[in-house]
Amino acid sequence: VIKTQAGNNGLQVLGQSEWLLNDINFSNQVREMKRANADVVAISSHPFTTCGVLKEMARQNVKPKLIVGLTSSSSMETLQGCGAQAEGLLIPTSFAPVTEEAKNAAAAVQALNSKYNMDLHNAAAFENVFTLKELVEKQKVMGRPDTVQADRQKMRDGLAALKQTTGLLGKVGRTDDREAIKPFLFVQAKGGNWTVAHTPAQ
Repeated sequence: VIKTQAGNNGLQVLGQSEWLLNDINFSNQVREMKRANADVVAISSHPFTTCGVLKEMARQNVKPKLIVGLTSSSSMETLQGCGAQAEGLLIPTSFAPVTEEAKNAAAAVQALNSKYNMDLHNAAAFENVFTLKELVEKQKVMGRPDTVQADRQKMRDGLAALKQTTGLLGKVGRTDDREAIKPFLFVQAKGGNWTVAHTPAQ
């Protein structure tokens, strides 16, 4: 997808490297990056391999003008694993603690256990749970053995009728085929934290 979209938007693609989820050696892939000498490097991987690639880029002194990361790497796991090497990494994401609701949710996770942080994955779960809670209340689901069939139908009907829900960053729309259209923003790694680099018009 990245290669196709880059080309479609006027960017010259100079190369492409691949690795597996559990790989720990990225010297060949980074050598290819170094040879390409691209202005922008997009790293489409999860935190563990993102850190592996970033550390190898630092070792080989590969310094593009911009590094773009995969949404799922916009977590504290990435910054804890390779904060220094991730400095400047830019990532689109559907969660950052930038609204009052998002800050409260992140604080609630920290209150449970200080070693955990809210990221886009558990933020989505948080939003889903509260969407279901509101639906149960609105549909008057009883949750009793004698109302199981009626409750199931109420839940199905309620979910089918949803056009919009409230997420941690704002309103979440639903397409006709029930896909979510969520607010998003771009975060950038700075000083061991994710900072908001850009909030597109939604």
